[in-house]
Order: sequence, then structure tokens, then C-alpha cells
Amino acid sequence: MSETDWPRAFLVDLDNTLHDYRKIAHVARSTLAHRIEELCGVPADEVLKHYEQLIKAEEGTVARSAHDMRTARVQKLLAALPGVVSIAPDELVKVLEDSLLREVRPFEGALEAFHQLRLTATTMIVTEGYDDMQRAVIGRLGLSLRDDELLATYRHGVRKIDGSAYRLAHKWLNIAAADIVVVGDNWTWDVLASSGVGMCPIWVRGTDSMPADQPPNYLGSVESFKEVPPFISELCRVRGTRPPSCASPSKRIPH
Repeated sequence: MSETDWPRAFLVDLDNTLHDYRKIAHVARSTLAHRIEELCGVPADEVLKHYEQLIKAEEGTVARSAHDMRTARVQKLLAALPGVVSIAPDELVKVLEDSLLREVRPFEGALEAFHQLRLTATTMIVTEGYDDMQRAVIGRLGLSLRDDELLATYRHGVRKIDGSAYRLAHKWLNIAAADIVVVGDNWTWDVLASSGVGMCPIWVRGTDSMPADQPPNYLGSVESFKEVPPFISELCRVRGTRPPSCASPSKRIPH
């Protein structure tokens, strides 16, 4: 790394960093529950209770795709509900997925900030989840990414929490880990895990309180993603460095 060439890459989280996944998931599950209530009379709050139990029971289980996962979950849900008449699972999966995508909205200023990062260094979205769902969300956000600008963990058999997703991204980028800035909202998965492989994390904290212990290479926190570009500019000013000016969105990542 030269004194004027930092950072050389950004790894950006998707859910709850660029958009509010918690909100859209809540709306979609409520929509599904009320649809089942309409069809067979089971109270929506009871449907939601069973649905949340199924999510907890599936922890660590990975299907072939988000669609396959939701289909299997809805089938289990219908089997668990008392007195449910025969309902086609595909209809309910469509209700759920349509609601999820319909509610996708970027956080204020997030897309503008993301585009600013792409103009200064190689930028990749690293997200925990299924490739099909995450690409659909990215499309709804209005972003156009190549295959090598998205690392969806389940597609590649890696996870954020154990650092394997960041090690794979490091391999794709083929640059020093200390030249890679990671931006995400999850303290354990984004901050601690990326720091553990030598990268430099920025925490999008929202309204959360700062944990007592900070990991190596930790750069600091911002309240929202739109603050990342000025935060980086200030870091570069203090360090006496500047982001590289030769990067462009068309630059391909070798892997």
C-alpha cells in the first residue's frame, strides 16, 4: 500500500446497512399471516408464532435457494396449523416474496453513498444469505452489479461469522487485507469477523451503544451508511492519504 492509495476496496453489507430488512421481513410475515387467516380462519398472531418457531428451528440449515427455503417453511407451517384446509404452498410463497420485494426501500442517502464509494475504489457487496433473494433485493434498490461485485454467502458455502466470507473476498480481490474497508451493521458478523482476517471495519451503529472492547483495525462508527464517504475522507485527511482516483465501476475483480 502506498501512502496515497488507501483504501483500495470496500466490502459493503446489504441487509440493515443499505436497506431495512427487519422492516420488510416484519411486513411480509404479517401479510402472509393475514392471508392464511383469510383463507382458513387461523388467527394471524397464531400463524406468526408458528412461523417464528420454524425460523428458529432452521438456524444453520441452508437450502438450494431462498425460494426453496420459503417453500419448505410454508409447507411445515401449514402442517403445524390446526384445522387448515388444503392450501397450495406456492400461492402463499408468492404472497410472501411479493410483499418482501414490494417493501424494499434504501435508507436515506445510502445509494448515493454507495455510488460514491464505487467511484473511489473497487466495491463489493458481501451479504449473508441466498443469491436469488439478495440479487432480487439489489435489483429493487436499483443497483446493477456484476457477478464479481456480489458475494452471497450461501452460494459459495461460506459464512460471515467465522470469517470465511471475508477470506473468500480477500482471495477474490488479491490485495492486502489492511487495504480493505468493511462496512456493516452487525458488530459480530461485520466488525469482529472482518477484523479477525486483518480488514478494517466501520460499524453502521444506528442507535446501538458502542461495545466496550474494540477489535484491531477498527476504524470507528457512523450512524447511517450515508455518512461513510465523508467519514472515509476525514480518515484519509488525518492519515495524510487519499483514496485511489483510478478505480471505476467497470474494473473487474480477478478470481
